Amino acid sequence: MKELSNSSNNPLDESSFCVMEKQIFDNKFLELFFNYNTLVNRPNKVQLNGNGIYDRHEFPVLTRDHIPVFWQYDLNYETNPNLMIRLGVNTTFNAAAIKLNGWYLMIARVEGFDVKSFFAWPKVQMVSISGNFGTGRL
Repeated sequence: MKELSNSSNNPLDESSFCVMEKQIFDNKFLELFFNYNTLVNRPNKVQLNGNGIYDRHEFPVLTRDHIPVFWQYDLNYETNPNLMIRLGVNTTFNAAAIKLNGWYLMIARVEGFDVKSFFAWPKVQMVSISGNFGTGRL
């Protein structure tokens, strides 16, 4: 971290703050995308103890970790040199889905760090292999 000099002794003076170096920013940027891609591409196996009507899966379909990185962060080093979160998410809930023109639209209520909620709808294309449906990327 590079610390900018502070000409005054005021700790709230904006001329005194730390800026992440570009190489560290790039490494964290790649780590964020690697972790996100690992999450959304992991297999989600059906659990064996189903009731014959619905299949339960090992992992939830949608969590706060599924929020895309580019929603959460301003990924521009010039405007966000410390890679601070701009949209913090507490949780996702009340999800519903609809099929429209071959796409499944999942609508979920998303609650931010500020405890305000909004609706988000990731578009998911479903793939059928021998009648078994599996989710694609959010």
